Amino acid sequence: MNWEAISAVSDMLAAIAVIVTLGYLAVQIRQNTSTLKSTATQGAHEQTAALYDLLASDAELSEIFVRGLDAPESLNSGETARFFSLLMSATFKMQNWYLQTESGAIEGALLTSWMKVIRQLSALPGWLEFWRQRGHIFAPPFVAHLENNVFSTERDPLYRPLGVPEVQERDGAVD
Repeated sequence: MNWEAISAVSDMLAAIAVIVTLGYLAVQIRQNTSTLKSTATQGAHEQTAALYDLLASDAELSEIFVRGLDAPESLNSGETARFFSLLMSATFKMQNWYLQTESGAIEGALLTSWMKVIRQLSALPGWLEFWRQRGHIFAPPFVAHLENNVFSTERDPLYRPLGVPEVQERDGAVD
């Protein structure tokens, strides 16, 4: 047998093995990417649930949140700190979700639902004051997204933060 022929067959088999291996790796990477995206999305959902669990389990914080949105001037300094801390925590989470959604790391549906919440809150006096004082802290792409695509869109007139009916629409803005 000719050594050149054996070498050619061997090279061809090696090339086929490389192609098969690359195909297998591509499938594995696609599955891994899907798993990572699902895990990140699940984590974001759990963060959302934890935020609502916190409000549901702490009546004082829930009251501060609702009053703070409606009439931030009615809060004392400690309550204002808790109100702003809650909004900072939630907004930093949303910023993270926005950036992860933009990079394709999490599903867009989660971000879409939170943007609906922010759209509703964005006309409330407490949110307006929070954003006036703290909006500059967040990442410019996130700020631009909120200010250009979320704050200016139509709000649901039936929306009430945490379902509390005292927060009413007044002069075109939801309080």
